[in-house]
Parts: sequence; structure tokens; C-alpha cells
Amino acid sequence: PPYLIEIKQVALHGPFTALAITSVFFGLVHFHSGSLLFVGLASVAGWAYGYTYLKTRNVFYAALVHTLVNSSEFLFHI
Repeated sequence: PPYLIEIKQVALHGPFTALAITSVFFGLVHFHSGSLLFVGLASVAGWAYGYTYLKTRNVFYAALVHTLVNSSEFLFHI
């Protein structure tokens, strides 16, 4: 399955360490903007999405958090 790395990391290190590792990968995937700051922010956001999923076990809420983060640019005029 495409999430094989995540499954292996959870089994080896527990869910929160695996979440941290997965979040860093999520941030690195967002390097296309050319900014290391953006990679860091994307890593933090990725952690929030994963944490939301771990707590609710519902991908809808993780997607809702993702939508709110993506909408923050329009909400706060950043």
C-alpha cells in the first residue's frame, strides 16, 4: 500500500514519533515554493492534520483542518 512507510514507522516508534516523521516528509514535499520557512510551516500543518486524524479517526476532520489552513491566506490576508 502507498502508506507502507507510515505503517512501518508506527510499528517501530509509536504513533506520535511516526506522525513527526511523516510530517517532515509532508513538509519536504512542499519544497516547491523554494522556501525553507514554508517547508517548516507545511511540516507543522502536516502534524496538525495527522494529529486530528489520530484523535478523531475520521479523515473528514483532518480535511477540514487542511481547508482551514489553506483558507487562512484569505481569512487573514497574509
